[in-house]
Amino acid sequence: MTRSFTQTADLRRVGLLTFLLTVPSLYLVEIRLGDRAIPLQVAFVAAAVWLWQTPTVARLATALGERRARWLALLTLLVLTAAFAVIYPLANSGRFGAGTDSDEALNQATRALLHGRYPYLERTYLGNEITPMPGSLFLAIPFVLLGNGVYQSFFWMAAGVYLLWVFWDRQTARTLSFVWLVLGTCPAILHQFVTGGDYVANALMILVPAVLLVREGSSELASQIALAVCLGVALSSRANFILLTPLILSRLWQVRGRNKALALSATMLAATVLVTVPFFLANPAGFSPAHTRTKLTEMKAILPHADLLLPLAAAALALVLARPRWNQNTAAFLRNATLVQACLILPAVVLWPAVRKGPPLFYSIFAQFILFFGLAAVITWKPQNEQSRSPARHP
Repeated sequence: MTRSFTQTADLRRVGLLTFLLTVPSLYLVEIRLGDRAIPLQVAFVAAAVWLWQTPTVARLATALGERRARWLALLTLLVLTAAFAVIYPLANSGRFGAGTDSDEALNQATRALLHGRYPYLERTYLGNEITPMPGSLFLAIPFVLLGNGVYQSFFWMAAGVYLLWVFWDRQTARTLSFVWLVLGTCPAILHQFVTGGDYVANALMILVPAVLLVREGSSELASQIALAVCLGVALSSRANFILLTPLILSRLWQVRGRNKALALSATMLAATVLVTVPFFLANPAGFSPAHTRTKLTEMKAILPHADLLLPLAAAALALVLARPRWNQNTAAFLRNATLVQACLILPAVVLWPAVRKGPPLFYSIFAQFILFFGLAAVITWKPQNEQSRSPARHP
């Protein structure tokens, strides 16, 4: 009976990881290789995930040893850096298509902010409005001062890997094998990285401080306040992440106690308000991040009031899942955060082909906002039989 349950649990984990790693890249596979390549993509990802879960890979990781694994981790970083150094200028040159103007939007708006100008009057070289919210601009300032806001992807990806490494008891080989799995099966991540996109950084700048702030265990009050400020600013990066606020507040109340929870919650919310509201009040009509809701407006022909119904459904789900018994530990928080983001984004992925505007799978690129919360939820989840054999651990 136990053996059967374990096999079922393993298959469930394989299925979840396959789904999470496949969906964000559907659009990229569609436009580069065509629809017929999608079943091959799914099969490849499923096989890679299943192989990663086998005891053989675990034994190889153990045999590799910590020292060799760290050298391989350094080599991986050097390869990623070299790929960025070569491909990013080519993608930005326009010789291989229009590319993305996400990096341009972030750099232009942040430089305008540094020079005391209203950042949302800027336009990119493609004529597009600035869509990152003020929190993204503030968090990008150190990297823009270094020369380019896209450097933030290095920082936040490293922070995500560090968090995973700590969770897995600082086992470098195990961590590195998972990093290779993710990079090798989800080309959307590498595509964002080498072309200057900010979706990966946006997701990780929420995930990392949120997990550090709401995890079980004690830490210095000063570091908790710093994390609350960072998370509050990061919540003002894209509007969809604000939906996670009830889940975060619920965990703070359970983990930190009433007085600390109130102080940290007030700090986080104040940071979000202070970096967002002044820009909106200065020019409500010109606050271009508010115009991102038009992505959902285009689906109103298929689902009436989609631009209101989907956010309201996700907000309602967040409030329900914030109940303490359903949000009782870090693993549950990560699961709930994944479900809330999925409630907003996945219906749009399904509905988009019926809109008949552009490639049918275009909306799947926004599943990158679900990806990292989902990956963290899956790797922190333990089947019931595993929990009974070992004490629960959380990052």
